[in-house]
Amino acid sequence: AAKKAGLTEMPCLVRTKTEQEKFKIVLNQKETEEKLQNVDVILPKKRKYYIENLYSHYAHTMYVEPLDETRKIIEEKYSEYLEEFDKLHKRTSAHMFNMFIMKKEILDEYCNWLFDILFELEKRTDASKYDSFHARFYGRISELLLDVWINKNQIKYMYLTRIMSLTPVTNFSCQEITKGLSNSPSAIIYKLFHDAQSLLQNSGHYLPL
Repeated sequence: AAKKAGLTEMPCLVRTKTEQEKFKIVLNQKETEEKLQNVDVILPKKRKYYIENLYSHYAHTMYVEPLDETRKIIEEKYSEYLEEFDKLHKRTSAHMFNMFIMKKEILDEYCNWLFDILFELEKRTDASKYDSFHARFYGRISELLLDVWINKNQIKYMYLTRIMSLTPVTNFSCQEITKGLSNSPSAIIYKLFHDAQSLLQNSGHYLPL
């Protein structure tokens, strides 16, 4: 079977919508392998914003300057993605929450692209001027970049429903992840992605971070 890796912020991917079953049935390794025979990525269902587009929703909830700077970085370093990025001004739905299960080789490609952008954004943006909520813009921007990458590369995917996190399957903690790292938010996110790969490689469950 192909190697796979998954990542969630808080939710878990499940295979049912019913209220009675959702805390009992969590997507397992066998089901995941079966689904990944036909697709490269498993995603949550798209979140829809009915009265505004993705860009305007971001601008109404966060300081928009980091997102605008991200566009400049993409224009400079990955211009072939710019047209897809600009569709944020038109699209009203997206796969949110930084939650997915990918074949490992696909995840490696995505992380190389994503974190090259985020590390460059970190160099250009002073996160210290924001409060704790708005300083989370790295995660919020990465949510929007997921579909940019998937659509541009025509990655084949399917979606499942989402619920809030269940009991973690490991004693893995953010403190352990960040030990010895700088306080760089993007460095911490980067480490989360790669530690999640190794933790999930032989697990039949998917870890809520």
